[in-house]
Amino acid sequence: MIENKNSKSDFQIRLLDTFKRTIDFLDNHGLQWWAYAGTAIGAVRHHGIIPWDDDVDMFMPYPDYCKLLQMKDEFCGTDLSIDIPFVGDNNCPYAKIYDTNSTIWQYQQYESLVGLWIDIFPLYRTNASDQDFWQYKDIYQKYMMAYIGSKRKLVWTDFWNLVKGFHLRNLKIWAKDMTINKWNATKNIKEFKAWLETLHTPDGKYWMFPFTYFKCMNKFPVSWFEKTERVPFEDFSVNIPSGNHEILSQLYGDYMTPPPEGKRSSTHGLYFVDLYHHYSIDECKAIIKKRNL
Repeated sequence: MIENKNSKSDFQIRLLDTFKRTIDFLDNHGLQWWAYAGTAIGAVRHHGIIPWDDDVDMFMPYPDYCKLLQMKDEFCGTDLSIDIPFVGDNNCPYAKIYDTNSTIWQYQQYESLVGLWIDIFPLYRTNASDQDFWQYKDIYQKYMMAYIGSKRKLVWTDFWNLVKGFHLRNLKIWAKDMTINKWNATKNIKEFKAWLETLHTPDGKYWMFPFTYFKCMNKFPVSWFEKTERVPFEDFSVNIPSGNHEILSQLYGDYMTPPPEGKRSSTHGLYFVDLYHHYSIDECKAIIKKRNL
């Protein structure tokens, strides 16, 4: 992708515009939020988006997050919308605010369309110990993988690639997605939602999001979030908690040193992208078929 802050891809330019409009929406509705993960690193290390990044992450306190999930109608007329977990074709267990004038289909086997999106991760108050957190993480991952698996479509190229590559473990997961996870989808979602609702303890001493793809702990003292700072980010500004340094150090260690050049790339799949139009799944398929002729 791009190599310096002053040379941005069209994707990043449009993503930043979506981020800016999302901030305006959340601020105008009095919802608390903070930049998270790579977005928070970008704020303090690059004063903007990480040059090779292609997504935006935000934390939101659980009570505000619950309010956000009830505000779909409030997005009318904003060129934004919200992808609500466990509703329709959504295949993600947390919310995304997305641009309604673009189309992104991430992975062929998951027919869930959004536009350029902003990930919104809920923070739950908790008194959980560190050991509890790792148990929560395992439970979250179990439910999440079953939920995502239940949304997986039968794509024969996906199956044959697993067979030809002798990816036996992934082939077993594929088979489970095509059978057990689909059969139990309604039951799994009900259990997953009920479990998530038990996580928040209003007087808890910590904030946590009980999942990460990395071996780090998404559990932080409430005191690290007691104050919010507004810092420059490109041509606008973002919220970071007063304990942002401690949070990022816990998650990444020396976060101010960029990774080696060979690791400066995105890990997100992008099966179909149109930055200026929003299409239905059938329209996307027709466009892809025409391109492949």
